[in-house]
This record gives sequence, structure tokens and C-alpha cells, in this order.
Amino acid sequence: MADYTKFFQAEELVGGRFKLASLMQKRIVELMQGAVPLVETSSIRLSEIALDEILDGKIHLVPASELEEELSDVALAADGSGEVVTAATTKK
Repeated sequence: MADYTKFFQAEELVGGRFKLASLMQKRIVELMQGAVPLVETSSIRLSEIALDEILDGKIHLVPASELEEELSDVALAADGSGEVVTAATTKK
């Protein structure tokens, strides 16, 4: 069972329970499709892995307006400049 204090911390970090639910859902889908966890964990539960990634600051929500800008940058980078910009939810 998940530690509820983690949920409350992540809720404050993300900016609300609905944003947290959305972010967790998106990340769980990525993990189900074979994405590698971004944190070291002993848990096999995808919800706990996603929650740990949020608390560690490895993933965040990207507003649609920023995502559109990043996608247009990817198209501009395709001109051979060697610069690649991706629209991922992960932070480096």
C-alpha cells in the first residue's frame, strides 16, 4: 500500500490532485509500454514508481502551449543543425 504522505507531498509539488492524477496516469501508461523507470526503487507497482519519479523531480507536466513550442522547435531542428529538442515529460 502506498504511503499517503507521498501523495500529499506530490499533490503540493504538482499543484493539485487533478494534475497529479493526470501526470501519474500519463507516466503509468509510458511505464506499461516499456519505459524505463527514472528512479531506483524496489517497488514493482507502477503507481509507486510514478509517484517516486514525481517526488524526485524527474517528471513534470508540460502545458500544451509549451509542448507546441517544443514540437515546432523539433521541426526547425530538422534542418540539419544538429540540435534536437524533444517534448518529453522527463527532466535532465
